[in-house]
Amino acid sequence: MEQLEKAILEDEIELNEQNEQIMDSMNASSKITVEQQKAKSMLEQNKIRKAELNQKILANKTQYSSAEEEMKREEELLKAAKKELDSAYVAKKELLRNADIKRQDILSLQKEQQEKQKNYHIIDSKLETVKNMAERYEGYSQICLLSITDDADEHTSVDIGV
Repeated sequence: MEQLEKAILEDEIELNEQNEQIMDSMNASSKITVEQQKAKSMLEQNKIRKAELNQKILANKTQYSSAEEEMKREEELLKAAKKELDSAYVAKKELLRNADIKRQDILSLQKEQQEKQKNYHIIDSKLETVKNMAERYEGYSQICLLSITDDADEHTSVDIGV
């Protein structure tokens, strides 16, 4: 019996050791399960983050694309404005050139007018001089005629014997 008790005791010790091993295995198994759950949870969170990042990337690409299109439109508007500005500049240069030509024409016409006015005054002055001379000559001729007619009257009255 002693041997039997000893065998039972050994079996009980072995059973306790195996129970401890089972418990350790179960603890390890539950730790592994917990770690697996953590890993699954982290994997899910990473998938969610990846989806969020993909959405942000897509939104950024869309925003970039629309900004690029807007930039192209603005560049086209800038090109059109530059062309319009260039044509306005060319038109301005042409107008300034025409204005210079007109100014030169005006100066030329003013000089011509001044020259003609000067000639007019010279001719008018000469005319006035000739008129004055004619008036003097006419006055002198009338005086001469009067004196001649007076002399003639005297000669005629003498001849007639009046």
